[in-house]
Order: sequence, then C-alpha cells, then structure tokens
Amino acid sequence: MYIHTDMQKDRETDRQGGRQAGSLAGRQACMQADRQTDRQEDRQIERQTDRQYNIFCHVTRHNNITLNNKC
Repeated sequence: MYIHTDMQKDRETDRQGGRQAGSLAGRQACMQADRQTDRQEDRQIERQTDRQYNIFCHVTRHNNITLNNKC
C-alpha cells in the first residue's frame, strides 16, 4: 500500500509538471504570435506611411509645376 501511494504521488507530480510545462509552452507560443503580429502591423504601417509620403511628394511636385507655369 505504501508503494502504491508513492507511485500515485509521483504520477500526480508528473501531471503537475506536465501542466506547468504545457502552460509555459502555451505562453511562449502566444508571446511569439504577438511578436509576429506586431511585426506585421509595423510593416503595414510602414507601407502606408511610404504610400502617403509618395502621394504627398507627387501632389507637391504637381502643384509646384502648376503654380510655376501660371506665374
């Protein structure tokens, strides 16, 4: 009976260790997914900013040419 109790405690300890390892792996996976999402959002913002800048430069050049021609 004593051996059975020790084996049962060992199994419970193993299960707890497995749950802890599983939750750690889950947290790490979530953190990795968050970092990946952040990088994707950063790239998207960078592309939007580049497009806005290019549009601004194009419009500015167009307006300057138009103004210079009128003058």
